[in-house]
Amino acid sequence: MSMHTCDAATDARRFDPHDRDLLLRLPQIGPTVIDRLTAAGFDSLDMMRQAGLDAVVGAVCRQVGTRAWANRRRALARALGVPS
Repeated sequence: MSMHTCDAATDARRFDPHDRDLLLRLPQIGPTVIDRLTAAGFDSLDMMRQAGLDAVVGAVCRQVGTRAWANRRRALARALGVPS
């Protein structure tokens, strides 16, 4: 997949301003984390809750090609209101 294709797909999906603001208020979640979530196919907190924490973390880890991203698990659990 070319970078342009990925960017175009990411541009089509964006977190709404309310969800984005909620995420950005949390420690360890910044614009890059939100970009990674979007690139992995998530565009709302509801969508992430429905998928489940493990699925969200797994999808982003696959997207970035490393398990190191899993260190955001606790921050995402806070965002979703679920146990980490």
